[in-house]
Amino acid sequence: MQPERIAIVILEGGNPLDPIEQQMVSVRKAMTLDVVEKVKHIPEIDGVYLSTNYPDLAESAAALGVTVVEEEQPFHFGRCLQNVVNLHQLDGVIYVGGASCPFLTGDEFRQIAQELRTRKSVVYTNNPQSSDIVAFTPGDAINHIELPENDNTLATALRNQAGLERVLLPHSVGVHFDIDTPSDVLVMSLSPKVGPRTRQALDALRWDNSRVRRAMELIALPQSNILLAGRVNPWTMSHVGTYYRCRLRVISEERGMRALGRAERGEVHSMLGFLLEQLSPRGFVDYISSIADAAFIDTRVLFAHLHRSLEEGQRFSSDLGVLERIGDELVEELTEAVFKAPIPIILGGHSLVAGSMWSLVDTLRYEAGESALPASYGSIAITADHPLAGCRLREAVANDKLAGELLAARMEGRLRYHLRGDTVLEPGMTLYVRSGS
Repeated sequence: MQPERIAIVILEGGNPLDPIEQQMVSVRKAMTLDVVEKVKHIPEIDGVYLSTNYPDLAESAAALGVTVVEEEQPFHFGRCLQNVVNLHQLDGVIYVGGASCPFLTGDEFRQIAQELRTRKSVVYTNNPQSSDIVAFTPGDAINHIELPENDNTLATALRNQAGLERVLLPHSVGVHFDIDTPSDVLVMSLSPKVGPRTRQALDALRWDNSRVRRAMELIALPQSNILLAGRVNPWTMSHVGTYYRCRLRVISEERGMRALGRAERGEVHSMLGFLLEQLSPRGFVDYISSIADAAFIDTRVLFAHLHRSLEEGQRFSSDLGVLERIGDELVEELTEAVFKAPIPIILGGHSLVAGSMWSLVDTLRYEAGESALPASYGSIAITADHPLAGCRLREAVANDKLAGELLAARMEGRLRYHLRGDTVLEPGMTLYVRSGS
C-alpha cells in the first residue's frame, strides 16, 4: 500500500502590464519562495508543487526542490489545480495562492497537514466567502465539482458539490493576511515576520510606508479614534479590541459583494459612498478627519457604489497616491484629498480592513515585547559522510547536534514519530527538527 501523499500546491502567475502591478508581482514571487522555504522541511508535507507562467520563479522554485508543473494556456484556475492533483495523485491538498499566507507559520502548516492525515472528507478554509487557503482530502474531490474560475469559491464548491465537511481554520494573522493591494504591501513592510526574499523585494520597491506606520502607532494610543470602513469582519474588530484601547468607529458593509455577485450586478450600496456623494471628496475627507485620528478605508466598496469601473492599475495608483495614473476625475479628487488630509487615511481593499489590521496589531505587540517570532523547521539528511552517521540518537541530543527539537524521522520512506534513544542514525534517514524563535 502506497503511503498517503499530502502536498502543498501553489498557483502564481499572470500577465501584469501596469508598472505598479509589476512591482506587486516582484513581491509575490519572493513571498512564494519564502513559503517554499518555510514548508519544505515539515515532516508531514510530502512535496511542494508550483504552477506558474513566470520562468524566473519556476527556475528559483525548482532550485529549492519544488516540482514545477507547466501552466496550461489559456489559464483556468480550476483546471490548473485539477491537473496538478491528478498528475501527481495527491491524497491531500493544501492549496495557497502566491499572494496569500506569508505569515502562516510552519506550525500552522504542519497542523493543517496533520488534520488532513487524520480527518477525511473535509475541506479547511480561511474564508467561507472568498477563500485563498483551501486544504482538502481526498484530492480526488477536485474531480467531482464544477471547476471554478478562481479560488474564491473553491471551498464552497468542495462542500456543496463534493460533499466535504467544511471547517474554518483558527483565526490568526497567517490565516487572514494576504497581499491584494499596495497598502497591504506597505503593512507587510512594517512586520518583523517577513521572510528574507520578501524583505529584499520590499526594500527594492522603495515605497514610503511612513503614513501606514503613523496610523499603526495611533492604534496603540488609548482613546485614539480609529475608523475602519468597508468589508470589516467581526474577528478583526475583536482582535484589535483585545489588545488595544483605541476607540473603533466601524462601518462594516457589503461583505461578500464579489462572491455573491452584487458588484457584478451593480447592486452595491454603501453608507460611506452615500456620504461621499453628499459631501464631495474634499468635504468627505474633512468630515472623516474631524471624527477620527486615523482611518483605514476599503475603497473597492466605494468604487462599486459609485459604479466606477477601474482597472487594477488605477485602483493601485489611488492606494499609493499616484494621481497622474488614476485617470478618473472623481477618484483622483478623492485620492488627492486623502493624501493632503491632516490625519493618516489609508486606502486599499478588503484585505486592508481584515488581514492587514491583524498584521498591524501583531507588529505593535512584537515591538512592545508581547509576542515572539514563530519557530522555524529544518531537516537533516544523514549521508554516509555525515558527522551523525553511526551515532545513536541520545548522543546527538546530548551533544546538541540537532539544533532544535526532534519531531520525526523519515526511514525507508515512512515517517516515524517516536524514536528510541538507542536508535542508530544511518545513511538514508532524514531527521526533522523545530527550532525556537
